[in-house]
Amino acid sequence: MDRIHYLLMKTHLIVRRRVDERISDLGLTPGQPKILSYLAEHGESDQTSIARACLIRKATIGSILKRMESQGLIQRRRSPEDSRAILVSLTPSGRDKESQLTPIFTEAVEPIRKTLTSRQIEQLIDLLTRVSSSLDDASQDELD
Repeated sequence: MDRIHYLLMKTHLIVRRRVDERISDLGLTPGQPKILSYLAEHGESDQTSIARACLIRKATIGSILKRMESQGLIQRRRSPEDSRAILVSLTPSGRDKESQLTPIFTEAVEPIRKTLTSRQIEQLIDLLTRVSSSLDDASQDELD
């Protein structure tokens, strides 16, 4: 087995389990936190941009957003510039839920922060950013 693949997969699964346990207490499903975080950072965005940034298939993003809209987390509207584009923004309830995610994410990676020095964490972030960027083009093609 490829050691890099295994370690990346194992780390992802451990962190995801730690996050998923807590987000369900907020009434969120696994795909929703990254959408809330994206919208909090970028503001109103079109569905295609959200899907691309969050690595969600175009065929799936609509159903996730529909559920989030019914939960009162987001609102959708047609773009005045392009009637085919759907713009998505956070509601006050969505902003509130998003603000509750930061401590969950912080707690999920706390063991890493206790294990590594601040310099090692900076290096890890740099390496993961580079690895992610090198894989990004291929993953975007798979999502279309």
